[in-house]
Amino acid sequence: MKRASHFHTVTLEISLKPFRRTDEAFVREVCAGVFEQWRPLLKARETISILIFAADGSEILDYSGDLDAPFEWCKYLGTANCPSQGQDDPPWRSLHERRVLYCEDPPVMTYRVLKRVVAAFKEEGVKAFPEVPVAVGAMKAADLDLLFVDMVTYATSATFGVLVRELTCPIVLVALQPLSAMPYAKATTFTQLVNDDFCAVPEFTGVAIRFGKPVADVIIGMRGDDASADAGIASWCRVAHALHDLRRARIGLMGHVLEAMYDMHVDPTAVTRTFGCHVAVCEPDEILGFYENRDEAAIAAKKCGDSE
Repeated sequence: MKRASHFHTVTLEISLKPFRRTDEAFVREVCAGVFEQWRPLLKARETISILIFAADGSEILDYSGDLDAPFEWCKYLGTANCPSQGQDDPPWRSLHERRVLYCEDPPVMTYRVLKRVVAAFKEEGVKAFPEVPVAVGAMKAADLDLLFVDMVTYATSATFGVLVRELTCPIVLVALQPLSAMPYAKATTFTQLVNDDFCAVPEFTGVAIRFGKPVADVIIGMRGDDASADAGIASWCRVAHALHDLRRARIGLMGHVLEAMYDMHVDPTAVTRTFGCHVAVCEPDEILGFYENRDEAAIAAKKCGDSE
């Protein structure tokens, strides 16, 4: 029996930081490693989507058609783009205001390299999971039912604003940190960033409100052994399943209610607008005909599919 998928689409978000070299062999090695690392999750899906965060969005606006032109990318710690820093700035300024490279001598990123990365993800994805389609840079085209945003550490709200602007599905922010409290007596920048899950939540929620699309929920808690957080994520997974089925459903509208009973009137257009499903107007004699001439094999197959 065919194993049922737990998810319709699993989307992996990745920056360009893992690509410390940009030659073809290394790029393919990194892409193949991503699919292998996340194989336990990816094997329980219908489709796979890769979302690449290259920079702060300016690389799209600055593109002139020259594939060999370099672009400013997120090679810094604490910020997505190059921060300003004067010669007289004190060294103790915020991490988000300093040029701190994530590694020594980071590579120069060009649009040709970005094209190479996208192509490698597509081709290595087919090798790792030949039975499913792999979409790269196509979160909107993936037709998501719900989006979880894992607030791993601080991120600028501009990176999130693009998602809010383009997507219509509910968005849930998940801020789960490894420690229950910061060890202030011996805290380091690394410890702060690792436990910085909630830091960008006010920025993200504020931007969503200003875009007219408030986030559906914010789940806060610990990364492990947190029953409340686990229950919250599980609840929204059930919501995603319901939204997925509703958007692809055909609902029959049968009968004529009393004109004076406004509370029972149904607007098929409003139902389609709200849930995405198609409303078929049916007459009682049509339904009776299907019942009297039912296809038992089709009913059994449907029951079998639902049980999977």
